Amino acid sequence: MRPTWNTAARQLMLLAVGPQGWLEPIPETLETGGFRVSVASSAQDAVALVGTALPSVILVGSRPGEDGGAELLSTIRQMGAAARRIPLLALCRRQAQANAALEAGAADTICLPTTWDVVARRAALLAKIFTLQSELADTEIRLARVESLAHEVCRQMQSQALTDTLTELPNRAMFSQLLSSALAAARRRGSYVAVMFLDLDRFRGVNEALGRRGGNEVLKQVGARLAACVREGGVILRGDAGLVTATVARLSGDEFTVTLSNIGGIGGATAVAERALAVFSNPFIVGGEEVFLSASIGIALAPGDGEDEETLLQRAEEAMVEVKRHGGGAFRLFNQAHPSHGSEKGMRFERMLRRALRQNELEVHYQPVVDTATGEVKGAEALLRWNSPELGWVPPSEFIPVAEESGLMVTIGEWVLRQACGQLRSWLDEGLPRIRMCVNLSRCQLQREDFAAVVRRVIVENSLSPELVELELSERGALMGEPEVLERLKELDALGVRLAMDDFGTGHAAIAYLKRLPLDVVKIDRSYVASVTTSNEDAVITAATIAMAHHLQLEVVAEGVESDEQRGFLLRLGCDGFQGFVFSRAVPPEDFSRIVMGLS
Repeated sequence: MRPTWNTAARQLMLLAVGPQGWLEPIPETLETGGFRVSVASSAQDAVALVGTALPSVILVGSRPGEDGGAELLSTIRQMGAAARRIPLLALCRRQAQANAALEAGAADTICLPTTWDVVARRAALLAKIFTLQSELADTEIRLARVESLAHEVCRQMQSQALTDTLTELPNRAMFSQLLSSALAAARRRGSYVAVMFLDLDRFRGVNEALGRRGGNEVLKQVGARLAACVREGGVILRGDAGLVTATVARLSGDEFTVTLSNIGGIGGATAVAERALAVFSNPFIVGGEEVFLSASIGIALAPGDGEDEETLLQRAEEAMVEVKRHGGGAFRLFNQAHPSHGSEKGMRFERMLRRALRQNELEVHYQPVVDTATGEVKGAEALLRWNSPELGWVPPSEFIPVAEESGLMVTIGEWVLRQACGQLRSWLDEGLPRIRMCVNLSRCQLQREDFAAVVRRVIVENSLSPELVELELSERGALMGEPEVLERLKELDALGVRLAMDDFGTGHAAIAYLKRLPLDVVKIDRSYVASVTTSNEDAVITAATIAMAHHLQLEVVAEGVESDEQRGFLLRLGCDGFQGFVFSRAVPPEDFSRIVMGLS
């Protein structure tokens, strides 16, 4: 009966060491067992056969008294990796031969005398074992590769789950993790964490004009600029409290956040906010077209404004919404004490302000604008004041934001314009010298299509020369790039009124952009003037501003001059005019006329 213990072995190589034909004829049992037998009578022949045939099992025989083929086994084991994986079965006559064969690398030994049937069965079993071991090793290698690939895919999926695919910035999920870690670290160190919520102004118009693809390109550029603006050789900034980690993330749409950890306080957060606004000074280029954008930023600070992620983000967003309501293009800190629109306190404050307008509680005071060289008054800046019967004197910084938010600023702004121009007419009729009346404009006024017509009507009603009226707009209010604002400025310029840029140096104006505006006057912000005699940096900035403005044929007025040293410094630089407490604070109309006439 034919044996049934055949394996997947390719062939059994029988290597006989000794005279050729020592084991011939080949036992029929081996061949009928499913093996194809090859014979080598020397180590050299065996090595040649192994190198070409790669058998499943090598059967090694030896003469009595020899080492069980140990030398041959050792030679084969020194071949390549494929040969080293072939199991070796040694036929031995004594135990010493078997031990030598095992030490030389044999997988198994059979002690003679035995039957060829036993040899065939052992060879088949050995081939099967080594085949399974080889397949297992290959499977382990494949599994290791699959596991490595799975880890890489998982890592990529996790990365994608935490990364915004458009801008490659951290997304909302990653932002939440980073903020949570920053808050935990801040609690241990006793430091502050700031969250900045940034939203692009009027981005819907960009999408409508450029399409979704163009809008996405703008978002990518915005993300890249924001990420770059917080980096100084990495994502590490130097702050009052040491190293400050700044991370930019995109929440959704045109909403971005900046997380600042280990900051020393409000100053560190506002400095980064200023830098973030500065990235919008230059246009974004899409398809060869210039796109001008601005952004509104709200800032919340932990632990003061909240100690958890959700509260901080919500309050930063609330502060951002406040900026939006005031025209955008700026930043604001969250302040629980500030009367926001829609709150009970805010609605009460708004009602009081409406009543103040009806009951003449609002007043206009005037601060002299003085010629630096001669000391003569050459203008007056109209400044709004509120003397409330309940609250007393309310600072403009408190009630003007509420007026802008509630929509009252258009009405109040027109009232101030009429009061100021009417007062100038009265002074001229009294015999005061021809001076200019400077009136501050709100951003919401510039957005009205009929604003130039309103100005023209007020000038005509008071029989004034247009050049005696100077309208002041903030740097941020002017440099937002909206077509409607630029159109209003051109219409006002056509009327013949003078246009001044107030608070210059606080809104990151692009000098090249100033050339596009029909300006007559640049007013240097008081924050620079205050330290021109003590800070070399502010002195250089002030000198450069004056030189630049004169090069552009613009008049320069310095605000907030409070000492003779500051006035002398400005005089040496050729500053055209100044205003500040060193000459006079804002005063009621009757006091102003006495100052001009030299009676006080």
